[in-house]
Amino acid sequence: MTYVVGLDGGGSKCAAMLVDESGTVQGMGLGGSTHILYSCQEAVMESIQTAFSQACAGISLTSNDLMISCGIPQELACALAQQAGMGSCESKGEYELGMASVMKSHGILVLAGTGSVICGGNTEGEYTSIGGQGPLFADEGSGFHIGQLGLRAAFRSHYNAKRRTILAQALPALYGVSDLRELFTLLYRENTKGVRRLIARAAAGVNAAAEDGDQVAIDVLRRAACELALLLPDVIAKVNLYQADVPMVASGSVALNSAIYWREFCAAAARLAPNLTPLQPRLPPVGGAALIGLQKLGVAWTAELLDTMVQSYNQLDSTVSSFQVT
Repeated sequence: MTYVVGLDGGGSKCAAMLVDESGTVQGMGLGGSTHILYSCQEAVMESIQTAFSQACAGISLTSNDLMISCGIPQELACALAQQAGMGSCESKGEYELGMASVMKSHGILVLAGTGSVICGGNTEGEYTSIGGQGPLFADEGSGFHIGQLGLRAAFRSHYNAKRRTILAQALPALYGVSDLRELFTLLYRENTKGVRRLIARAAAGVNAAAEDGDQVAIDVLRRAACELALLLPDVIAKVNLYQADVPMVASGSVALNSAIYWREFCAAAARLAPNLTPLQPRLPPVGGAALIGLQKLGVAWTAELLDTMVQSYNQLDSTVSSFQVT
């Protein structure tokens, strides 16, 4: 049996997927951040080793097997593959993984996770990405942005009746403190290198409040989604994606797992770029890595292959697909 190991790293987590040549997902793993700007190299290596070990537990890999990685320093991924006795390791980009997760090769990828970026590519091989400058300069529509807006709304909840929101109670509870005063102290005391993920934690609370009907939380998700959608015309123009039915694929924990956020993003996209066709993948981005690997092994992309992967993935007890940006 030949295997593919997909690895997808980001600012908050590293996901791993082990799939065999039939498309059956044999294992999933989850580790910590792999972003070298927010974690040291030792921590990044520990993250990918943790995810890899969980996904491949009990499986003996050989030189016939392939690793596809994304968001991980190439030298670390290759070192891990070599240690495991795998035949080869290739590095891919977020755009390639996201499009592969819906078995597409070109279109628009909307990546909204801890951070955010919109990527686009066409059939002529032209590619661009806009955003992705991190919390100091961009990250609009990201988990960080949502967390920041949600926390701001919570602290302003007492200003007047229109600003009242359950976030004033829900977010302190999410961080394990009793009230906003303690939350204020916690956030400023922990204002260190990991503050991006700390703030992004609030996004899950904002989404939960929005699902409960809190109008302030709904407005936060709408504002964040609309700000990111404003980048779409620039991406389209750069790679000339004006034809009809261009796929627009969701990626990242926010876009994939907040139905309200994605609804608002698609509504904004319909106004700004009505030629785009929204697609929600049935697999997480790490599944795109596995699909790329299977294709490289000569396995054709078919509806049946995707069904096999989705069904076996859903049968696993995995936390990778939850709305969680911590």
